[in-house]
Amino acid sequence: MLSKNGIEYVNCNLCGADDTRLVFRLHVRPQHIGKYNRDVWNIVCCRRYGLVYENPRPDAAALQYLYAFDNPADRNYAQG
Repeated sequence: MLSKNGIEYVNCNLCGADDTRLVFRLHVRPQHIGKYNRDVWNIVCCRRYGLVYENPRPDAAALQYLYAFDNPADRNYAQG
């Protein structure tokens, strides 16, 4: 696992291989463009076991920020 700038590259959790194919690209919501380290995330599928996952993905620090609800808009959303 290599972490850089809030994202980490990971191998398949089932077999440990780095042998995937791109399934689709997930775009962040318009209100989140430019907020995180990427505006488009890759959803990939392991060619060996079929596990579908995000790669690269936000690292632990980025996820902590994402789920902190540390701004008024997020706090209002969480309370709604």
